[in-house]
Order: sequence, then structure tokens, then C-alpha cells
Amino acid sequence: MTAIATAKRKVYLAAQNELKIKTKKAEIAMKHLQSAQASVSQGKRTIGKLAANAYVMGGGFTDLDSLLKSDGPQDLADRLSTLDALGENNSNALDRFKSAEVVASTAQKEADAAKKAQAEATIKVAAAKKAADEAAAMQQDEVDKLQAVQDKLAKELAVAQNGLALEYKKGDVDLIFSNSVIEHVGSYENQQIFANEVRRVSDKYIVQTPSVWFPLEPHSLIPLFQFLPHPIRALLIMTFNINYFPKAKTYKAAIKVSHSTLMFTHKRFKQLFPEAEIQVERFLGIPKSYTAIKL
Repeated sequence: MTAIATAKRKVYLAAQNELKIKTKKAEIAMKHLQSAQASVSQGKRTIGKLAANAYVMGGGFTDLDSLLKSDGPQDLADRLSTLDALGENNSNALDRFKSAEVVASTAQKEADAAKKAQAEATIKVAAAKKAADEAAAMQQDEVDKLQAVQDKLAKELAVAQNGLALEYKKGDVDLIFSNSVIEHVGSYENQQIFANEVRRVSDKYIVQTPSVWFPLEPHSLIPLFQFLPHPIRALLIMTFNINYFPKAKTYKAAIKVSHSTLMFTHKRFKQLFPEAEIQVERFLGIPKSYTAIKL
């Protein structure tokens, strides 16, 4: 669920980045359009001024009128030159206006396309955010469920009983299940007491423990560690952090830790649970664990 929520979050962030890019493009396109529209407006004003000037000059300022009304060759030349200049200005103004209109039309299309892309990106962001929020809510639901389980276990552990003195009467418990506990009760005597309590409280039980004969000691993960004398194990525990075994500050504490794990042979485990069937788990033919079953 965490992976799904993370993936949805990445999609949402990617959509946000895409929206930023599309928004920037839309802003640039709009500025381009505004500039083009300003050029068109300027062209319109220029043409308007030229039209107004022509109107003021009477509208009869033509080549024929200049020939008939000129006072002489020089005046005729001046009039014809003025007509040429006005015509060129008019032509240039019209060309600029047409170009501005083409640019404005292209800019309008680009702005519309950019605006559409921005709108689509906005919708995409909204959809991605919804998916991310839903995934986050589902993730939180899973977290809440796990927290509820942890809280329940914590309450159960708070009232957990000492396996050496169970506060139950015969028949109070239908089935006892114990997994890798009996080897940690502190001594051979306590192991016998633990087994007696299991057998006293219920006629049905399943008790599992690691085998001493498996080469890789399961608590330290050090090969053959279980066969070392306790003083040597204690020195190692004082020197190193050994997986399950915390590093001890004193020799007394290290000896206590060493004795906290006493593993079983098949024969001794059977002696503790004589009426049970002892199932042997093997790895490559080597006993890995024993399970006493009475149902």
C-alpha cells in the first residue's frame, strides 16, 4: 500500500510539473498575442491617419489634377513627387497591417492551443491529486489497522503471564501454543517447570524449539556457538554485539545472557513432553527444530 501511495504521489507531482510548463507556455503565448494585437491596432491607427490626411487634402490631389493646376514645371514636379511619397507610405502601411494581422492570427491560434493544453493539464492534476489522496487515505487506513493490532498485542502482553507459573486451572485453556520460548527460560530446571505448566493447564499443546544439532546457532547466527562453554560465550558477548545477544558490560551480565539460551536434543525434549509426538524439522538431513504435539 505504501508503494501504491508513493507511485500515485509521483504521478501527481509529475502532473503538477507538467501544468507549470503548460501554464508558462500559455503565458508566453498570451504575451505574444497581446504584442501582435498591439501591432494590428497600431496599423489601423496609421491607416486611419493616412485616410484622414487624404480627406483633408480634398481627395482631388491626382496626377491629372496636378497637371491642370500646376503653376509651372517645378510645381508639377513637386506635386507628382508628393503623390509618389503618399502612395509609398500608404502601400507600406497596408503591408505592415496585413503582416501584423497574419502574426496576430497565428498568435491567437497558439494562445488558444496553449490555453487548451493548460486546461487539460489542470484536469490531469486534479485527477492525479484525487488518486494520490485516495491512495494516501487507504495507506492511512492500513496504518490505523496495524496500529490497532499493535495496541491489542501490547494490551495482551501487558497481562501476559509467567510461563513458569500460569494462573490457569486445568481446562481453562483449550490449546497452548509456544514457539521458540522454552529454550529461553533460564535453566534446565525452569525448562522442566515450563513443560510441567503446559501439560498441567491443557491436554492439547504445540511447543516448538530449535535443535542444538543445527550447525548455525539461530540466535547468534554464529556456527557452533551453542557448543562453546559458557565462559567463552560470555567473553564474546562482552566483546561484540552478537545478533540476538546484546553486548554485555560485565562478565556477570554476559554469563546471564549466555545461560538465557539453552537448546535441546531430541532425547531431552522428549523427556519433557513424554506423551507428545515429537516432529523433527530437517534441513539437508540435519535436525533444525523439534515440535512437541499433543492434540
